Amino acid sequence: MLSSRALFPCLLLTSLAACTPDIVVGSGGAGGQTTSTSSTSSTSSSGSVTSSSGATSSSSGTPMCSTGCVDGNPCTDGACDQGTCVQTPKPVGDPGNATEGGCTGVCQSDGQCGLSLYTRNFPAPSTWSKQPLSAAWSGANSPPPRGILAAEHEYQQDKLFVWVDDGMVYRREAGAWVPPVATSTLFPGLGATNVRSTSMWQPNAGSPTHALLLTTTGTTPRQALSYDVSGSDVVTPSPGNPISIGSAVAKGGPAQDTTDVDWSFPVQTAYLGTPDWIMFWQHSGTKVYQYNGANDTYPGSWDDAQSPLWMGGGTPPVPQSVVAAFYYQGSVYLIAP
Repeated sequence: MLSSRALFPCLLLTSLAACTPDIVVGSGGAGGQTTSTSSTSSTSSSGSVTSSSGATSSSSGTPMCSTGCVDGNPCTDGACDQGTCVQTPKPVGDPGNATEGGCTGVCQSDGQCGLSLYTRNFPAPSTWSKQPLSAAWSGANSPPPRGILAAEHEYQQDKLFVWVDDGMVYRREAGAWVPPVATSTLFPGLGATNVRSTSMWQPNAGSPTHALLLTTTGTTPRQALSYDVSGSDVVTPSPGNPISIGSAVAKGGPAQDTTDVDWSFPVQTAYLGTPDWIMFWQHSGTKVYQYNGANDTYPGSWDDAQSPLWMGGGTPPVPQSVVAAFYYQGSVYLIAP
């Protein structure tokens, strides 16, 4: 039987275009003053008037926008109002204007493209649901709906950690987001954006302290950093950091010593000392792996389409597009476009 800290090396060694308003040339210049000009104009058969400078107005003198008010943002709709382009954000969840390239993802509450949160019960059979990330994670101190590096949820306590490429860690506690903290401040020794996959579990009953494992990028062999996270979010680095990650190929796992694990999450059902108390699900390349943290084995690996994770009904995310994953109280959450 593995000890709480012994789980770290076992897991590591075997797993883990902008609109410019048109100007009407006439007696009313800038500031309302009279303006003289030597430019000529012509009247089209439709009744519009075009100056030699390219400005366009209707025969009644109403300014028009000759650019079509296309700003290059698929999450806005442009309209001409008295010669000025006005951009209106599209509804949250809209796929964006196809004529402007559409979104890689969906439109968010800030009028830009972003990610979605997909969820289903797991491992019980169920149907995938999808929600724009800015709708799922909203309010003061919530993370942006893009640039997500990793996410992890505690086992018993309702606490979610989200690592973002702005160099910050965002935390939601009991449904409310608290002020974000710089990644390198909360997790000493961790680069601001050097996070790949994360796993968090609670080894012992009665203790709120969780063990947190973060894998990093940019080294060969790959490395991991481990921390203890107390119930009050006091983070203590492991004295053995950084830890080199060994290949798990011989046991049926991924070549995680040379290739990043894209994301991972643990499904914990009991505590240390109970058979099969924790199963880790990992994604690497085009495969899903299951690692039994209680007995140091890989009981399963599947191509994406055949894995139990992607067997739910509805519309799941494209496997290679998932940027982060976490698990809480019987449901898995995947973050993807």
